[in-house]
Amino acid sequence: MADRSCSPLHSSLLLDMSFSLPMSDRGKVELRSNNPGDAPRILGNYLKDPRDRELMRKGIRLVREIVDQPAFSELKGAEIFPGLGVQSDKELDHVLTTHTTTQWHLCGTARMGAASEIGAVVDVSGRVHGVSGLRVVDASIMPFVTNGNINAPTIMLAEKLSDDILGRAPIFPAETEVWHNTKYETSQR
Repeated sequence: MADRSCSPLHSSLLLDMSFSLPMSDRGKVELRSNNPGDAPRILGNYLKDPRDRELMRKGIRLVREIVDQPAFSELKGAEIFPGLGVQSDKELDHVLTTHTTTQWHLCGTARMGAASEIGAVVDVSGRVHGVSGLRVVDASIMPFVTNGNINAPTIMLAEKLSDDILGRAPIFPAETEVWHNTKYETSQR
């Protein structure tokens, strides 16, 4: 029997607009109490910075521009979200702040940095500042949000720190310059 659960849809177009870019605001995770059974307080702080809202508005408008191309004319239907009735910055901001959600790829809540650095919890080896024999080896020690999904960077971080914990020499670093398109906003249109 053939599996038809993944049959292609021949008359539909779906563009899922996801952002994995570092946002300008930082959230926080705090203890609710001294009871370890109490859930922590989590403040994502999403879209509080005007630069983040501007980035999201630009993204929505770019997706609309792409979908409006003749190549998509036979595939597209009505815009589902946020809807063509939502056009102004004020309308987009309202929809974004009331409907935007997260994939909970949080990181940076126990940031890596020097002991003298405000907000730093661990050193470059994951050792907790001021606590002997305790290390943190997960995405919480990333000092900044990554530009994409945090799975691969977390695996890399865990591999590097596990080598350090086991006393293994690090592999040689690659001296490769990372390419960045300075005209990213307009070059692929």
